[in-house]
Amino acid sequence: MNYEYSILIPCYNGLQFLPNIFKQINNQTLKPIELIFINDGDSSITKDIVSNYNTLNFNLKYIKNDKNIGVNKSIKKACKFIKTKFIKIMSVDDIFDENYAKTHLDMLNKHPEAGMSFSNPSFFILEENKYYQYDINLSPNEVFFNHINFKRIAKERTFKIFSNTPIYNSEIFKKYNYFDDFYGRDADQLTNFIISSKYGVCFIPKIQSYWTMHSKQISKFLYKNYNTLNILENIYSKNKEDYNILVDINYFYDTSIYQLIRIIFSKHLKIIRFNFIIKFLKFKIWKIFRLFVPKKILEYLVKRFS
Repeated sequence: MNYEYSILIPCYNGLQFLPNIFKQINNQTLKPIELIFINDGDSSITKDIVSNYNTLNFNLKYIKNDKNIGVNKSIKKACKFIKTKFIKIMSVDDIFDENYAKTHLDMLNKHPEAGMSFSNPSFFILEENKYYQYDINLSPNEVFFNHINFKRIAKERTFKIFSNTPIYNSEIFKKYNYFDDFYGRDADQLTNFIISSKYGVCFIPKIQSYWTMHSKQISKFLYKNYNTLNILENIYSKNKEDYNILVDINYFYDTSIYQLIRIIFSKHLKIIRFNFIIKFLKFKIWKIFRLFVPKKILEYLVKRFS
C-alpha cells in the first residue's frame, strides 16, 4: 500500500485565500508528503509568506513564475517536480472534507490499475454564501470503473469531472495531461476523460470537496484561442488514439451552436451522432435552467439529466 501524495497549488491573485488552503491541508487526516506551490507571477505573494502559513512544516517546493503564464502552463511546468506516487491539484480557494485524501487513496490502493479517482461535484458561491451539491448518478457506492466500463458510461451519460475532485496516479498524470494554454477551460476535462478511458477510474459518491466560485478566479488564459473545432484539429493532428477515444465517448457535446455548424462542414462530421445530439441538448437545457430554478430543483435536474 502506498499512501504518499503531493499537493500541487497553482496560485495567482490568491493571497486572501492562503489561510484557507493551508487550513484545508492541515485538517486532512492523511497528510501530504510535499507541497508544490506555483506562484504564477503574483507580486503580492512571496516564499516567506507561503512558508509562514506552512505551520506543520511540510516539505515545500516554491516555484515563482516571472510573469503570469496561466494555470494550465503552471501545472505543466510543475509536473517535473512531482516525486510521490499520487498527486492532488488544489486551488487556494477550494474546500475539502478532512477525510478527502484518505478516502480517495484507500480506493486507489484497492485498485492500483486506476489512473485516478473522482467524486460527485459540488461548489460554493462565495458572494452568495451558497453551497451546491450534485449527484451525477453514476453509482450510490464507491466503485471502480475499468476503462471499458467508463467509456461505455461516458458515451451515454452527460456529466463533468469537477477539477477539485480528482487525485491522480502521478506517472499517468505526467504522461497524459492536457494542461496547455491551447486547451483552455477544457484542459482538466480532457485530462480526466482520457486518463479514465485509458486506465479506468475510482468513483466516490460522497461529497468531499467544494470548488469555490467567485468574481476574481477566472484567468484570461482559460479562454484564449478556445473553440471546439480548433481543439478537434489539434488533437487529431497530434494524437489519433486520444482523438478516437474522445469521439467515441461523445466528449465534445459542450459546445456552441456556431461551433456545431462549423464541425458539420469539417472533416470531423463523424462526431455528430445520436448520443452526441442527446448529450448536447441535455446540456443546453441544463445551462438554461440553472439560471433561474431553485437550488433543490437544480440538483434534481443534474441527477436526472446525467
